[in-house]
Amino acid sequence: MRRILSFILMFLLIINMAVPFVAVATGPVPDNGEQLPPVVIPPQPVEPDPRLYISSNKTYTGEAGESFRIPITIRNEGDGSAKNISVRADFSGNGEVYVDGPGYDNIRDLRGNSSKNVSFDVKIDKAAPNGSYTLTINVEYENNPLFGVPAEKYSSTETLNVRVSTKVTSSALTITRVDIMPSNTINAGDNLVAGFEITNKGDAPARDVKVSLNGLTSEGFSLSSGLNNKTVQSIEPGKKTYLYFELKSSKRLSAGSQELEMVLSYKDSKAEPVEEINKFYIEVRSNADQSSSLIMEKLTYPTGTLGQNKEVDVNFVLRNQGQMDAKNVMVTAESQDQGGLVAKTVSIIKVPAIAPGESKELNFKFLTSKGGDTKNYPITITVEYSDEISAYDFTQYIGVFVVAPPEPGPVGPPKDPIKSTPRLIIDRYDFVPSLVPAGENFSMNLSFFNTNSEKTVKNIKIFLTEYKNLLNLR
Repeated sequence: MRRILSFILMFLLIINMAVPFVAVATGPVPDNGEQLPPVVIPPQPVEPDPRLYISSNKTYTGEAGESFRIPITIRNEGDGSAKNISVRADFSGNGEVYVDGPGYDNIRDLRGNSSKNVSFDVKIDKAAPNGSYTLTINVEYENNPLFGVPAEKYSSTETLNVRVSTKVTSSALTITRVDIMPSNTINAGDNLVAGFEITNKGDAPARDVKVSLNGLTSEGFSLSSGLNNKTVQSIEPGKKTYLYFELKSSKRLSAGSQELEMVLSYKDSKAEPVEEINKFYIEVRSNADQSSSLIMEKLTYPTGTLGQNKEVDVNFVLRNQGQMDAKNVMVTAESQDQGGLVAKTVSIIKVPAIAPGESKELNFKFLTSKGGDTKNYPITITVEYSDEISAYDFTQYIGVFVVAPPEPGPVGPPKDPIKSTPRLIIDRYDFVPSLVPAGENFSMNLSFFNTNSEKTVKNIKIFLTEYKNLLNLR
């Protein structure tokens, strides 16, 4: 009996050494001294731990401006399962190389001795300098414990390198087309659009592109709407963009080719500022047929001989034969010799405006003075006005012949100037037409008067010269 019990104890000892966590207890000893069979407590089950590893190439290479994908393999080399696996990718640096997307991925679970793949899209900025950029892959996960046992957290990290090589590139913006719309030639006062096609003929993007115009004035071309500053974030190599400005032209613009400047600025591939000035021209037609045009008509004044202390009445009509209002009209009538002819009324008359086809009658009064000599006294009539195109003026000359009374002699009756020393004077003159347009031919009629009633004047020579003080050129 004892030998049988010895075999049983040895067998239980061998089992206890082979299987862990097995508890053996001996039963109570009976009164007869024999030991009962042992009581076996079964072992508690335990879940094995997971062990996750990150597998990928250590180094990736790309050029500035490129995009590529980095594959990542997550391997569980443990016997236990992993769950709630989070894979995150982060780049060091200032954003020259970055993950093009959320930068993380999730795996629900991964059984022991198995693997799953994730990937991240990487973007290299076009302005990224040469160098090596670090990509850190971080994995966090939990084990899968039995019911009622809290999960344990684990993590692992792997570092990858992205090497960037940059080509030698440059930006080159060029104005490939200039448009003047609706027509290449405009009339002064018209609205127009100046458009520019800008092409990047370089092999790198141009950034912070700005376009503006130089030479804009209220007397020439000005903006009809919008701002004088157009911007474009970037223009890629080989690409084009189109910018335009809405302009209005002044009615005062003279005919011919008018110059403006287009200022183009941008940053090249090295973020260096570049500025270029491009000239362009706008053809403007003459607008003379659209302007105002005042003419003097029905001019009347004394053409005969006047004595001293006599009133001189000058009347005429101003008519606007143009296509635009004549504004700020100022008419001046002045005697050129105050010793024999003086103004009796105001010498300046102002008219706010004379519309196309409208006429305005004007009157000036003068008085021959008592001390005046016998001669012709000129009167200058000047008309000044303006419109939206330009300012204008013209001058008309007339003459009044005044005869002084006889002067008393030393003995006998007063000496008649008409019968004194003979002298030729111009007592009357006129032009055909009365108002001569600049650059056109005209006829001038002169009347000569011999102041002596008894003596004849012979061998008369006439010279026509320009009197600079009376010629009003503006």
